[in-house]
Amino acid sequence: MSKKVLVPNFMPEAAIEILTNNHFEVVRGRMASTTSLIEEAKGVDAIILNTTPVDATVFAALPTLKLVARFGVGYDNIDLDAATKAGVTVTNTPGANATSVAELTLTLILNLLTLTPRYNQALKSQDNSLIADAPFGLELAHKTVGLIGYGHIAQEVEERLHAFNAKILIANRTKREFKYGEYVSLTRLVAESDIISIHVPDTPDTHQLVNADLLKQMKPTAYIVNTARGGVIDESALVKALQSGEIAGAGLDVFATEPLPLASQLRDLPNTIITPHIGARTTEAAMNMATMAVEEVIRVLSGRKPTAQVN
Repeated sequence: MSKKVLVPNFMPEAAIEILTNNHFEVVRGRMASTTSLIEEAKGVDAIILNTTPVDATVFAALPTLKLVARFGVGYDNIDLDAATKAGVTVTNTPGANATSVAELTLTLILNLLTLTPRYNQALKSQDNSLIADAPFGLELAHKTVGLIGYGHIAQEVEERLHAFNAKILIANRTKREFKYGEYVSLTRLVAESDIISIHVPDTPDTHQLVNADLLKQMKPTAYIVNTARGGVIDESALVKALQSGEIAGAGLDVFATEPLPLASQLRDLPNTIITPHIGARTTEAAMNMATMAVEEVIRVLSGRKPTAQVN
């Protein structure tokens, strides 16, 4: 009897073919909620998971489940302790979306500095005042960019910043060799950076790391960019800092609550550029993540060890 795998309905066909060619039965699901996930996953051996929350109730309801292979890098939507207690392996796809997220990070930085979205809006809305009243933009060259964290994505960002001739500061929990950046304390990074870019997961140590106190230490001309996890920033403190001019602006792809609530003040601020968690939403990243997740399914359900287990 072939083993069953639940996959998200947006999974690339080429990755699904790898499963079927290896004699797995593929079930497609929307995984719109924890409840619907349980219904869709009845009797499966593995789930290739999107961002749907998975907790102890899921593991209790799915006794045949052996593996949750995250379709992505972050796994804060999965209760790892509950998975371990249930004997379920959890994996992710480290580095699979690094290029895409790094490119979005640079996109946000450049759009903040050059005011490109403002000029786009001016031409499309035929509002010439948006052009006449606009301040001059800024070059990225010779600006100081601080990277908080130094995982796969930050390393890709570092490469691109070097090409722009930016000065790079890096605050990381462990000191190590960097290709182009200088290892500094978080305090120095915050005080000296023209742009701060966040590249750490949302953990008990990093949750709301960017709070009112940290924002006060930034230059009033500085920008903050977050393509990591929304929980790393205290959003209410950020809104106040943006409204008061304490910092110049923010580029955000991730939020404390997603989708971003309609009532969020971040939607209305003129000095923000916001995108709906699209860092990994490229054809290339999707294929990379899908392929890595599928390979983990094949390994684990064939009795071999996974390469990227997180529990």
